[in-house]
Amino acid sequence: MKKLAALLLAGVLAVGCLTACGGSSNGGDDAAAGTEAADKPAETEMADEVKWPEGDVGILLGYGSGGDSDVCTRYMAEAVSKELGVNFVVTNMGGSNGALAADEIMNTNDPEYNFLVINTSSLSINCVTGIADYNYEAFDPVSIFAAYSGETLYVPKDAPYDTLEEFLDYAKE
Repeated sequence: MKKLAALLLAGVLAVGCLTACGGSSNGGDDAAAGTEAADKPAETEMADEVKWPEGDVGILLGYGSGGDSDVCTRYMAEAVSKELGVNFVVTNMGGSNGALAADEIMNTNDPEYNFLVINTSSLSINCVTGIADYNYEAFDPVSIFAAYSGETLYVPKDAPYDTLEEFLDYAKE
């Protein structure tokens, strides 16, 4: 699975480079001769070599719909679907801080067509808190496609503190 994912990502990068650079793997001789190979775009040649995916791919998101994880995952799925020409179908499975979705993926019968989107902190904390008996090492990461700016602490406007330092002092009292 890890090799397949690496091959897929390498193929996508190669296709992107060939497209961006305007290159072709045929060389100039075929193009000058007007052969069938010269008429075939480099992207098609790469697609002929890579046989995966041949059908829809499932992405199981370990969080509910409507949040930033959902939005980012759906944008990524749409982009990959366009690039590879098959549907990447996102299914939300919130609950237990992503552990329900992780369990589902760990027990799938078709690991090449089912992926998990979750963050490593969920996988780590679930093990520490006993929600799951595994951590992030049970999975092979394929891609990081979004990064968050961090967690934010929100308090009511009428709270007796305005800064984190004031909040900590208040909590210590």
